[in-house]
Amino acid sequence: MLYSDFYNDFLSSYDNKDLEGSVTSLLSEVGNIIVTNRGDFEDLLTESGVVGDFSTMSDAQLVDAYIENINNNKDLQLGTSMLVNFHNKQSNMDGESEMDDACVKAGYHTLKVYFGSPSENYSNAIAVDPVSAVAKGVGEVAKLGSKISEGRQKKKFGAMDLASKKQDARATITQQILAQRQAQIEAQKSKQEANAKKTRTILIVGGSIVGLAIVGFIIYKLKKK
Repeated sequence: MLYSDFYNDFLSSYDNKDLEGSVTSLLSEVGNIIVTNRGDFEDLLTESGVVGDFSTMSDAQLVDAYIENINNNKDLQLGTSMLVNFHNKQSNMDGESEMDDACVKAGYHTLKVYFGSPSENYSNAIAVDPVSAVAKGVGEVAKLGSKISEGRQKKKFGAMDLASKKQDARATITQQILAQRQAQIEAQKSKQEANAKKTRTILIVGGSIVGLAIVGFIIYKLKKK
């Protein structure tokens, strides 16, 4: 299995205000959990109100369901941070494992900011009242029109930015899933090779003992003659 020092990676990025680095740390852990604790991830989706027959979905379909909801589902954002931190619990001074409350809050804040909806950041264009427009003069109308146009451009590019972020997030999770699956295959291969080597050793040793027993029996018979 692949294991990472999540707390060091995440908190280092978070403390340095590296938003993309923080998100990458969180989503990489999501990829690990999908492979190693799939049931927990399915429960996360269900308890966050995401609809789907998750037990029958492929890894890719699970990731799609997650990505399509992560930007506007606060329960999913908070649940993600809690799940990741739960699977990276550290021992306290009493030797008991516990989640880091500050890290849970930081994880939630990271996802909320990174996937923030453009509609929350930019207000809709406001209709211009003709009477007020005349009173303010042509210059003011031009400024207002410019601001409306600028706002629309921000909303347009904000939506494009969100789509790009979702694409990057999907790639991060998928890449980690593939790496984790490959690690599983290699671990299984190593286990099989170790078992095969053990079996060969047993056969060789067993064969040697049988051979020695036969030789001893023949020598015994010859001496009897």
